[in-house]
Amino acid sequence: REAEMISGTGYQKVDSADAPKARCCSRQVCGAIAAVVVALCVAFVFDCHILREPWVQVESSGKPLIDKYLGGRQTLNYWNLQPQRPNSMLLDCEAALEDNRTFAGFAYGSLPAARAARLMYNCTRVPGLFEQVPEVLRGVFWMKGNGFPEELAVMHMGQWFPAERTLVFPQAPFMWAWPDGVPADAPFHGKLYTPAMLDLVPWVMPASGMGFSLKFVIAPVARACHFGLPGHECPGGTGARPELTYAVLQAHQAGTMANNSLLDLYTLELDASASPPGSKWLRGIYGGPPLLGRCKCVSIGSYDLTKIIDGDGEPIEPQFSEFVEYMGDTRIVFNSGLKDQALNESLEAEDFTKASFRLKELYCTETETDVLGICGSPKIVNQREVEEMLVIEALLGAQGALHSDMRRLP
Repeated sequence: REAEMISGTGYQKVDSADAPKARCCSRQVCGAIAAVVVALCVAFVFDCHILREPWVQVESSGKPLIDKYLGGRQTLNYWNLQPQRPNSMLLDCEAALEDNRTFAGFAYGSLPAARAARLMYNCTRVPGLFEQVPEVLRGVFWMKGNGFPEELAVMHMGQWFPAERTLVFPQAPFMWAWPDGVPADAPFHGKLYTPAMLDLVPWVMPASGMGFSLKFVIAPVARACHFGLPGHECPGGTGARPELTYAVLQAHQAGTMANNSLLDLYTLELDASASPPGSKWLRGIYGGPPLLGRCKCVSIGSYDLTKIIDGDGEPIEPQFSEFVEYMGDTRIVFNSGLKDQALNESLEAEDFTKASFRLKELYCTETETDVLGICGSPKIVNQREVEEMLVIEALLGAQGALHSDMRRLP
């Protein structure tokens, strides 16, 4: 081939052999650069996965509580909390709901957003429990920016263990709330607000007995991973007693304290600039490719946990009004209680294998679509198979990373 080079006012044809050859670097230099990059990657993985404290806490935060506080009992569910919520309170709360219905053993009802938030506070403010929970964790929180179809949560209906700086809040009626439709500005264009998900999630969470724990620790400082920054919302090194600025969140299926169901790193990180104090937290969700092992340093769906009703039951503005405007005409759905006697007896006896059989029976009797795909499956033989078939881990993963496990849903 010939190259044409501009010379004066015309073109002069030049043989390609005489044309200058452009190259980025010599083969040896390029090889050296590649070797350095590979070495740095290996060092990064080794440092993050082997030498450093793992990003994901392997041991459950609830495990130390079993012998010290629970008398060897492996679980902490809402019926174990002391003191208990008065039954009259629960009945009054259920009576306040509209559009009441039942599905697969659980009762549900809904309310417009403003009324729902106030009712949620009143129905979970249990004397003897509420006062023990740190003030910054009391109140009703909006999961603002959460791509998963869930809207409100409370943490003050739980057990606070001050020596361990750990809060356990089991799944209970009125402590979690979901939308009954798709808000106009739903995160990620409402990708996960499908009809199947809107029907399924409010049942799966209470059916699995998915409780949570928050263990407050000192916020991490700079580590090997610099591009995901777990703990970046609160200054590194903060959170020593009595401060509460950074916590690791874990999930416990069936309230089992010895196990953590979350595969990625879930955090609670205080935004110290928010007013009033404690009204805004980053709900960090951090993951990473398998190559990084337990090093979870890529933010994959984090959102703002925003307090809209304070510990005294008063709306916080402008957050409360922003939430009401965001919801618009979309109502808030509550689980108001367990209505199947056989299931209730199994759960209170903590016979979770028997309860799992009953849950499957109820679900398969009432479902029209079997989105979970468990009704035609072989006979269930143990609790773990039930947990796998209920795809709880997939649902929780979808909350942060929109994991591919969810592609089986319409």
